[in-house]
Amino acid sequence: MKAYVWTGPRRFETWETPRPEPGPGEVLLRVLYSGICGSELSGYLGENSLRKPPLVMGHEFTGEVVAFGEGAAGAGGTGAAVAQDAGASGAAASGNGGAAVARGAGGATLALGDVVAVNPLVACGGCPDCLRGLPQYCPNKAIVGIHRPGSFAEYVVVPADRCHRVGDPLAGALVEPLACGLRAAAQAQVALGDCVVVYGAGIIGLFSLLAAKLRGASTLVLVDTNDDRLALGTAFGATHAANPRREDVAEMVRKLTGGGADRAIDAVGLTATRQGCVDVLRSGGRMAWIGLHEDDTRVQGNVVVRKELEVAGCFCYTEDDFRLAHRLVDTGVVKPDAAWLDVRPMATIQAAFDEQIDGPARYPKLVLQP
Repeated sequence: MKAYVWTGPRRFETWETPRPEPGPGEVLLRVLYSGICGSELSGYLGENSLRKPPLVMGHEFTGEVVAFGEGAAGAGGTGAAVAQDAGASGAAASGNGGAAVARGAGGATLALGDVVAVNPLVACGGCPDCLRGLPQYCPNKAIVGIHRPGSFAEYVVVPADRCHRVGDPLAGALVEPLACGLRAAAQAQVALGDCVVVYGAGIIGLFSLLAAKLRGASTLVLVDTNDDRLALGTAFGATHAANPRREDVAEMVRKLTGGGADRAIDAVGLTATRQGCVDVLRSGGRMAWIGLHEDDTRVQGNVVVRKELEVAGCFCYTEDDFRLAHRLVDTGVVKPDAAWLDVRPMATIQAAFDEQIDGPARYPKLVLQP
């Protein structure tokens, strides 16, 4: 199969590799769509400490189930392995001769040919954090596309219990980034009637904005230096837009609210945007940082102290976040739109990454198709 391997800063290589074989409790997926995440852009530049070359990235994806490993069981069921080939993409099923089904997320039945969105967070299931229902804190967690091969390839192997059936394979590739947005709004503790400022009109920022709207925020300010992306904000719930190159965002928010925003979300991860959250918040406000573009950041600590601000990190979603994202996508509440999403051949992966970094970066979301 073809795999698009990140081998160093600003370099992808196309490798011919053996198709992976699913192990116990795993499924083999033929990749259908795989989105590019902002964290992968910093990884591509060699600026993300979690990603080490050579690596097959890709963690926002859908795939078609083409084979099961033995005992491919998910939460809530024992599952069954398979031995027969359903004819899907020429992949041979493996196992001990059971029926052509397995258990996916929540114990749902999976069959050969099913289209699934994948939760790429793989936790151990037995540590104190997992037992408390907080797998995102698991010290032994692994993430598909970071710690194990991801979806920038023709095939990928994942645990069966990470798979959620979806009706639309392109829309399904939005479940993971939507879960990130839902988590950001939850970490910011957005509540009914809040004023929320979101820095960054990439897809995570836009989905964070949407999540804040769904939680009842009444004033939603989107901040970005890209006017084309700012213009997309109204479709996600923005009531106001601000370009910091032209206007004082903190002053604008004070005029809107009389004191400052209740909540702020940084979906960029730069010193300027993290400090921006500090600047726009009222005393007692809370911010969530989900952007990862810079590792070290210096903000005005004395202002944080005097205003008694709260800062919450936001890296991984809960199981409930992912299930809600899946439901919002699969019921059509959130669906792809050509105004902000573009599909490219996966063979053009390096050009797609360069476009997102160097411009024009017209689309907040690029999705690759093998």
